[in-house]
Amino acid sequence: MILMGMSRYSIRYGWISIIVAMIAFFLYKKAMKDKNTSIKIDQKKLKLPLIGNLLWKMQISRFARTLGTLLENGVPLLKSMDIVKDVLSNQYLADILSNVKSNVKEGASLTISLAQKRFLPEIAVHLLKVGEETGNLDQMLLKVADNFDADTEQRMKRLVTMVEPLLILLMGAVIGVIVISMLTAILSVNDLRF
Repeated sequence: MILMGMSRYSIRYGWISIIVAMIAFFLYKKAMKDKNTSIKIDQKKLKLPLIGNLLWKMQISRFARTLGTLLENGVPLLKSMDIVKDVLSNQYLADILSNVKSNVKEGASLTISLAQKRFLPEIAVHLLKVGEETGNLDQMLLKVADNFDADTEQRMKRLVTMVEPLLILLMGAVIGVIVISMLTAILSVNDLRF
């Protein structure tokens, strides 16, 4: 019964679902073109349960690796920060990095500016501070990137391990509904009078 009802619904109103999904997709794309809206959306992405922290760490790793590689190859810090800002896919973090660049341009320390904006976790700030003081900022940035890559990979494995049983249960429930609806249809034929 349930399966038949779902089938009838999708035949009658399936096109509406497709249109609504397409409209939602185009509205999302349009909203992402507006800088302020995209910053707010990207900020909310970082607050999502389970994946928000993962997305943040992936962006921090990208930031640290790119900046470390650029500095290692002799690109000036301010120019490197411009390039890194364009590499980040999260507009909220790119906006924070723009503010950090402004502070650095005025003479502030990179590490202190990143710490004030809460761009990096505390352990990364300490590593970068040591790197800045010893003149090995590029090497410390690459170490931070390696640490974040390893942490991200471990968290991804953990997330997949958590989601996998849920997907199996969901598939089992769907198959169970199909089997039950088929059995009820077969058994209801016996109740018909000829």
